[in-house]
Amino acid sequence: MGGWASESRTGLNYFGVTSTQYTGTLSYGTIKTEINSSRPIYAEIAWLGPNDAVTGRHVQTIDGYYNDTNYGVTDVTYVESTQNQHYSEDYNFFTYDAGPAGRKWEAGLWKFAKKP
Repeated sequence: MGGWASESRTGLNYFGVTSTQYTGTLSYGTIKTEINSSRPIYAEIAWLGPNDAVTGRHVQTIDGYYNDTNYGVTDVTYVESTQNQHYSEDYNFFTYDAGPAGRKWEAGLWKFAKKP
């Protein structure tokens, strides 16, 4: 199970991996650039209750994408941290889902690199 971005960043740094912390979401273009550079993205997800009140938080790792411009498909693939399974979802749904068990992508880590 993942921790907060700042805690995870500290742990990664200890093992020689640098990263940059961000707030909000990253654009689909940025996700493609990072994945094409072999850098996964750590995404903090907030679970939402009534009136978008945050009821919990969770971590998912974006490790791929699928883009089909003929059909307007812009999916992200990610690893579910508690199940170690891959899933694929539409980018817009991944960033914000206003459903009954809604969620919102709030922050995370990116630009991972091994220290010299």
